[in-house]
Amino acid sequence: MTRSVSNHPRFYANVAPGVDFDQHNPEQFNAEYLRGWMNKLDADQRKVGLSFVFSLLNGPPASLRAACEKLRLAADQTGISILPTFDVQNWWDYRRDLWNWFDPGQPGFNPDNRDNVEWTGPSRDNAVSVSWRNWGSQIRVAPPPNLRSRSFRAAAETVWMDVVRPWAKWLHNGSPGAHVCPGVKIGWEASIGVNAFIYPGMAHPITQTVALDRHDGLDHRKGLFSGCAEQGWAALHSAGKTLPTRIALPDVEWIVGDYLSWLTRMTASCGLDAKQIFTHAGGQYAPYALHTSHSVGRCKGSTPGFSLYNTLPKKAGDLLAVISKSPDNAWCVAEWMSFAATPEAWADDVMTTLLAGNCRFIAAYNAQDLVQNVIYKRGVKLILGQL
Repeated sequence: MTRSVSNHPRFYANVAPGVDFDQHNPEQFNAEYLRGWMNKLDADQRKVGLSFVFSLLNGPPASLRAACEKLRLAADQTGISILPTFDVQNWWDYRRDLWNWFDPGQPGFNPDNRDNVEWTGPSRDNAVSVSWRNWGSQIRVAPPPNLRSRSFRAAAETVWMDVVRPWAKWLHNGSPGAHVCPGVKIGWEASIGVNAFIYPGMAHPITQTVALDRHDGLDHRKGLFSGCAEQGWAALHSAGKTLPTRIALPDVEWIVGDYLSWLTRMTASCGLDAKQIFTHAGGQYAPYALHTSHSVGRCKGSTPGFSLYNTLPKKAGDLLAVISKSPDNAWCVAEWMSFAATPEAWADDVMTTLLAGNCRFIAAYNAQDLVQNVIYKRGVKLILGQL
């Protein structure tokens, strides 16, 4: 297997957005802040970097631009490697003008916004008003976007070019921070019905209180949508495709692949090449035959990336087969964690994963866990001598 050779670290600690940093507070990003994280991790900055996710439709573009500018400056001042991630799918509460089709008493109301959110059936009458997410505990979130909506894409493209283009320019300037930056990560577990699932049979707009919500969530053994309502109708309709009787695996794979390809094209137009653009596909888990193939993460002009939780590459369905078709076998673990019982086993999981194909890097979620969990923190110390 080919081992990646580069100037950047191969292990990143993701600083949790909304918990350990605020994308709307540019002033927090300074040299002291970055060094503080490296001190807490007790890590060598030549071998460990920091990852930050920015949700570009979830706040004023001006504050996002300013935060990114401050982060780049702090990276240059410290030489600490930064891996920026940009997403427009998971958090877009700020853009009620795109998704509020149902509540005239709230900002952004427009009945035509039905076309900007997903549907659980083949017509606008099936537009959804809310969805659920479980990243440790269940919460209600905004309705999932129609990934093919013209209005959604136009809004995303405007802020994407505004925020990402300066990163591309910086990456080419050869400054201390840019020299050790691998590029940018795009998407955040891009998928349908995974991080914004809909309970079947729910009427929309929803009227019940949160206290009455179901909590059984996703059961991956129950098929493509893990026991929840089918989604994807709106995207297929907007793409001009003949609507099927049921949403099937090829439909979902087409939608997700098309979305990541669109993100790739936008990012490439900012001035980055395939070795600097890393996708982040989601929805790959056991039983793998029932769910999205890793192939959706392979897009022309970018390097594929995926989530791996407590799973080695050789056990992750078609992952190895897919990355074998990637140029130079290049890929990344865009989101990772092992729940190994000992530091030695945890460190072994890191190194085994990095040796699969040409793995450019692992982004561990999250940095605070690496600081607070004794097994993980000792595991980080063990891998430093091997990276």
